[in-house]
Amino acid sequence: MRATEEDGTTPSMSHGEIKDELATLRGAGHETTSNTLCWTLMLLCRNAAPMERLRAEVDAKVKGAAPTFDEIATLDYAHQVVYETLRLYPTVPAFPRLAARNTTLGGYDVPRGSLVFVQQSAMNRNPNVWPDPTVFRPERFDKLPELKPSKPVGVPGGGQPFGFVPFGAGPRTCVGQRLAMLEAVQILAAVVKRFDVCLARPGEEVAEYADITLGPKKGLFVRMRERRRRKEGGV
Repeated sequence: MRATEEDGTTPSMSHGEIKDELATLRGAGHETTSNTLCWTLMLLCRNAAPMERLRAEVDAKVKGAAPTFDEIATLDYAHQVVYETLRLYPTVPAFPRLAARNTTLGGYDVPRGSLVFVQQSAMNRNPNVWPDPTVFRPERFDKLPELKPSKPVGVPGGGQPFGFVPFGAGPRTCVGQRLAMLEAVQILAAVVKRFDVCLARPGEEVAEYADITLGPKKGLFVRMRERRRRKEGGV
């Protein structure tokens, strides 16, 4: 609140600016990556083959307890796992856009000034866009996109450019998208390398709760056991 320029001439932040900053932190900096990691672990626990492939990649490419910045760039399958999680459980399940002019969308007239909510949860499970849309298949993203400001991630393989927008698109694309992917892949790789993870309540449905972000309503209960790696010359 007392922030000023170095020369001391700029007054402290106004109440309106402080409110805007808090709203940004609430919407973009709270529970975003952590929710994504919860859904990722849930999906991996329920799908043994992707878990084993991810672990094999991490064991082969990560030398320490957690991947370095350079090692993260080599973890192709880990990135695919996170993208597939974002497809099935988008961090922001729906977001609004303001119609800048009168238009028609899906056969409906949309007057200028109307709010149009983009429903990612429905888009990302559209069988006309995604084969077997409810199946967890990280290999869909075998051609990893390069994240660019204002550009959508898009459907892999040259599909609809705006068919997959986990970080939004246009002038209001998530400014933290690269940091989010970096965090998610690093933490995921560190957990998978060090621990065996399974659901503590495997037969229980994990209820969804959509506030600004999409998270498990009652949290995700897991059991984690430290892995024992084989030592040279013995176990």
